[in-house]
Amino acid sequence: MKRLDYGEHILVTTVLELVQTLEKGGRTKRILDTATGLCRSGWSVKVLSMAEPAPWVKAGYSGGAEWLSLQKRPGLDLLYIYRLVRLLRAEQVALIHAHCESSYFYGGIAAKLSGIPIVGTYHRSELAYFQPSCRLRTFARLLTAAVAISRDRMQLMTSQLGIPSSRITLVHGGVDLASCQAFDPDCIEPVKQKLGVERKRVLLSVGHLGPIKGHDVTIAAMARIRERWPDALLVIAGDGSAGDYRRLNDLVGRLNLAEHVRLLGQVHNVPEWLNICEFFVQPSIEEGFGLVFVEAGACRKAVVATAVGGIKDIIVDGQTGLLVEPRDADALAAAMDCLLQAPKRTSAFGEAGLHRVQASFSLDSMAAKYDGLFQNLVPQRNSNGCS
Repeated sequence: MKRLDYGEHILVTTVLELVQTLEKGGRTKRILDTATGLCRSGWSVKVLSMAEPAPWVKAGYSGGAEWLSLQKRPGLDLLYIYRLVRLLRAEQVALIHAHCESSYFYGGIAAKLSGIPIVGTYHRSELAYFQPSCRLRTFARLLTAAVAISRDRMQLMTSQLGIPSSRITLVHGGVDLASCQAFDPDCIEPVKQKLGVERKRVLLSVGHLGPIKGHDVTIAAMARIRERWPDALLVIAGDGSAGDYRRLNDLVGRLNLAEHVRLLGQVHNVPEWLNICEFFVQPSIEEGFGLVFVEAGACRKAVVATAVGGIKDIIVDGQTGLLVEPRDADALAAAMDCLLQAPKRTSAFGEAGLHRVQASFSLDSMAAKYDGLFQNLVPQRNSNGCS
């Protein structure tokens, strides 16, 4: 482990990953991947969720970070600040890495009382979390430094929340290239048979079923292309509320798309689906970053998406995929039709996407940027000291 050197006293350099909750989705994956990357870089990393995470979160994590338990009571819990300060001292935490609003508030005050820096990563897709309210601006002022996950979010952080650009670092999400990669072509048909989609041209979406992911628009686009492509099957992997399932199933029924759309619910074999699909399609209404678009590129898949949020940082229109405006089913259908009728172009997009991911969106690259930022904020850290 890397250490802080204070003359005769040497303390382990510990980062606390402080989160409100750990739930299904890209935010949780990024937080845990960040913890893993920092451990590989020599930091001692401890993860603290203010609400007890679901059992599957801890059970599925093997990245080297230690889990801590300190749950916050519902509502405003000022005693939590005192308890958090005691924990920071007991665990000899050198820096807090906070994720989302409550952790900025409680972690920010505790960090100031403890005399340590706090970095906040802004993950949110919903634009409401970037409105220039007194509450959100106050949270921002509690942070020593902030991390934007896309250029779009960096602009909102400066213009809406008043965070100086000098205090913001852009850190894109990254994937583990060793575990997220394209299958050998000989494996594709057997996997399609196993998944029950042989003789189908699968178009894949992966994301929760709320309206912000634009699944309603994709389903509407399928109604426009089904006659031209009767073997096309839209597969949507992701969970949602009972209302979300009802909304999407009702739309499928109204458009007579039962043979062309399949809702999988939550799945744990996304790489298999990415590898057997023709291309990835997801017309998000808004997207903070969109790690799944990086995962698609890592699997050599072209992408059809919307020119919003962090997607614009990932997908190069006309080179790694096609970008359309949100909520435009006609434009989305035209883009999907274009890729279905031009397999060579689709394949070329996928190859270009892979090269882009390898160059800019690896887990190692993400971890290195956090490592550099944290080292600058903990200047007395001895980068050569390891145990």
